[in-house]
Amino acid sequence: MFITNLLFMKKLLLPLLAPIAIGGMFTGAFAQNEAAPCCGIIAKDIKKNLVVARDNTTGRLYQFRADALDMKAINLKDAVNISSGKVTAISGANRMYVTVRPDPLDPCCGIVSIEPDPLAPCCAMVNIMNNMTNQSSNIRVPKQIAATLKTGQAVSMDASTGMAIVQSSYASSNGQMNSYGYPATSGDGTSGNANETDKWVITAVSAMKGVLGRLNINYPAGVDRWILYYQPADNKYMGSVGSNEKTFTISPGEYRFLITDVPVDNVPIQKGHETRIKMGFLNVVSEGGFYLYNDTKEKLYTTYDKPKKIALPVGNYQVKLGGQFYPFTIKDKETVEY
Repeated sequence: MFITNLLFMKKLLLPLLAPIAIGGMFTGAFAQNEAAPCCGIIAKDIKKNLVVARDNTTGRLYQFRADALDMKAINLKDAVNISSGKVTAISGANRMYVTVRPDPLDPCCGIVSIEPDPLAPCCAMVNIMNNMTNQSSNIRVPKQIAATLKTGQAVSMDASTGMAIVQSSYASSNGQMNSYGYPATSGDGTSGNANETDKWVITAVSAMKGVLGRLNINYPAGVDRWILYYQPADNKYMGSVGSNEKTFTISPGEYRFLITDVPVDNVPIQKGHETRIKMGFLNVVSEGGFYLYNDTKEKLYTTYDKPKKIALPVGNYQVKLGGQFYPFTIKDKETVEY
């Protein structure tokens, strides 16, 4: 047991373990699970040794109790394999934990309407109303789960993850309801976190043929930019986007994009559709270099040694010029100048 736990805590040692060839098959002292992970860690409670994982496709939530050593090594967004109600691997290391439905949260809201999503044919747009404040929120839900929901149904909000949690009979074999979680945005397009907004727009492209989708990166001339993209489940680097391209064709799925070193997570690419990440521009004209931070000044994204116009995802930031911080907000297609 000690060796198994040590494997997960020391993930970086895995590539160094020498495999042993047996009859043309390779095995090792520490087996790794090669199946593609379905889920990612979204929350953990160290005091209770509880972990919550979310299915990247359906939004289904799974809770499991990990041992103390694993809890120290588990991080948010770690990739998880779940099969037949059991965790079979975490970050590629074999594990065996039984999953249950997450501990229930008190409902705060109710479903007001369920409508087809005009921007995402895969999904429905579910409108939610807070019973105390009358504030409206929206969640994008896969059609198969939305078909099991109904107006008036109770909804919980998880403040730690910003997700609305609904109960659905979808994929239930014993009649028990399952929990599904989806990022909630307010009725005016902003999420419960005032520093976030809807990050993208998806549009069907009638002339686009084949099985791929594409990313719209048609920025104005003179904008300095670089774009990297990753698999969201395990944050594995996949490639970069050319600096002069106006569109970028890519397989359907969800991706993590870094725009000028600022992350945009779980960006959907759909077959026959174009996804445009909502962007604005920071135009620094003041002499000297500058530093780009997040809105709390805790995260340094990037630095420049001279004035520059850069592309940034919508949101709140701070720029450091001449030793002084200046807060600013990037809005879609708008430019902020310092």
